[in-house]
This record gives sequence, C-alpha cells and structure tokens, in this order.
Amino acid sequence: MTPKSARGRNRILWFIVAAALAVPSALATVAAVALVWASSTVERLGEPSPEPVARSIALPGRDGVAGDDAGASTHLDIDLEDGVFEVRPGPPGSDVRVDGTYASKYYDLVHDHAPAAGETGRVVTVRLARARSLLVQLVAHAMERAPSTPNDLTVTIPRDTPFSVNLTIRAGESRVDLGGLSLTDLAVDLAMGEHRLDLSEPLAVAPRRVLLDGGMGEIRFERLGNTRASELQASGHMGSVTVDLGGAWPAGTMADVTVNNLMGELRLEAPSGLRLVGFAPDSPDSGVDGPAGEGREADPDLPALRLRVSNTMGETRLSRY
Repeated sequence: MTPKSARGRNRILWFIVAAALAVPSALATVAAVALVWASSTVERLGEPSPEPVARSIALPGRDGVAGDDAGASTHLDIDLEDGVFEVRPGPPGSDVRVDGTYASKYYDLVHDHAPAAGETGRVVTVRLARARSLLVQLVAHAMERAPSTPNDLTVTIPRDTPFSVNLTIRAGESRVDLGGLSLTDLAVDLAMGEHRLDLSEPLAVAPRRVLLDGGMGEIRFERLGNTRASELQASGHMGSVTVDLGGAWPAGTMADVTVNNLMGELRLEAPSGLRLVGFAPDSPDSGVDGPAGEGREADPDLPALRLRVSNTMGETRLSRY
C-alpha cells in the first residue's frame, strides 16, 4: 500500500470514528431540547381544569336545519380517546348530544354535521382527539399536570333517526348501549382498555352486517342477538373477550357469525334455545359448558347461527344458559 493510500484510509477511519461519536451526542442534544420544550409547554398550559360541555348537534329537518337531504340517510362518526365514555340511546325526536367534561388544554372536541362527500345524506361527527404531542402528554403525566382520567363524556343517539354508525374508542373505559336504535350499518372499534358493548333491546332497524372489533384489554359484547343482523363479526386481539350471543334472533333465522381472537381468553355465551351450526373452535384449549354445542337442532323454527370460531393463542370456552 502506498503512503498516499494509507493516508486516505486513515482519513476515512477518522471520519467514521468522529461520526460515531457525534451522532449519539447530537441525538442526546435533540432529546434534551425536546424535553425542555415539552416541559415549558406544560408549564405554559398550567393546571388542567376539566371543561364542562353540554352540546346538541341538530340533525337535518330538526330545529330549523333544512336541506334537500333532510330525509336521506345520516352517517354518525364517533371517535373518542383517553377517558371514561358512555354511549346510549336518547329519546325520539332529540338530537345527538355530548355531555360531560374534557381537558380542553390537552384535547380538541369536534362536533358538527356536513353533507356526505359524493353521496346524499349527512355526516355527523363527534370526535375527541389529542391536541398536544405524545411527548407533551407524557411530560404532563410525569409532572402530575394531567389527570389519569382526563375526559368523561356521554354521547346520546336519538332512537328514531336511521343512522349508519362508526364508533371508535381508542383508549380508556367505555359503556356502550345501542339498544332500540335504528341502525342501517354498524362498525365498532374498541382499541384499548376496559369496554362493554350491550344491546339492551332489539334494534328498531336491523343492519345487514355488524362488525365489532376489540383491541387490547377486557372486552364484552353482550346480547348480540338484538342486532338481528344476518352477518356478524366479533374479534379481539389481546386480553379477555366475552361474546354473548343471546337476544332476539328472529325465529327461523340462519345468521353467519364469526368470532376471532388473537391472544388470550375467549368466552362464548349462548342461550340453550339457540342452534349453533358448525361450532368447531380452532384452539386446542377449548370446551363446552352446559348443553352440547349444537343445541336443539331438531326444531327448525329455532334461530340458528353458522358459527365460526378461531383463537390463535389462548383458551376458548362456550357456555350455555
């Protein structure tokens, strides 16, 4: 190797060493600056004070809200994050309402209605989302400036308005009762936390298809027969998932029901008068409590479910009552 080549190689090595030393130092500097900025932001915001909210979202054809689409379908998009939430039916003739408290310094509450893009009808939106970065949120918790349960909201849905509903609760605790509503379509995503979705009475308008997705935590889906849907899918990802198949399935019906879980305990609950066709859980750790899984197949007037169950990792049990 010539002296010139050796000098070139040494320069490259010194450059690599310098870069290796400089990068961690630069990252540490950036992290320190970010922490100082987040801390100053939290100090500037001051103590969190829950802001009370009691608001109505007037629907087309009510309270002077007019338009050519007043009689068309309405899509309701509810998206909530970080807190304790309740969703329940309201009296006929009412509007969508939002009541409770939320940490307005750290969250934005959006509630409005607008024409649906590219189709008839309206879109009603109720959305609670973080107004600050995740780093600011973490620093606020570390400085004890953010409450452990910053938001406590109740969303009320009128019984007599046909809705296509998308309900998302990203984190927290929720109690959802959709019984008696007029739902043309229903999709629910309960991402993380402790959640209970119930249908306390049959839906006034039965959707053809219902999609229920549970994330991580303790999830309960109760009295799903009151959806009266011909196709129903319920799933969980990690934790404990309970699926109650009771309710007012129409006599003689044959509905397709798919229940999936990725990891954790999956419990199915079904009344003894409900026929379960093809129940064969994929998990080797599975069993049946109570009467046999097929139910009373001899009676064709009993409602029946074509039930498909999968639990990738965990125990699956069916309980009859």
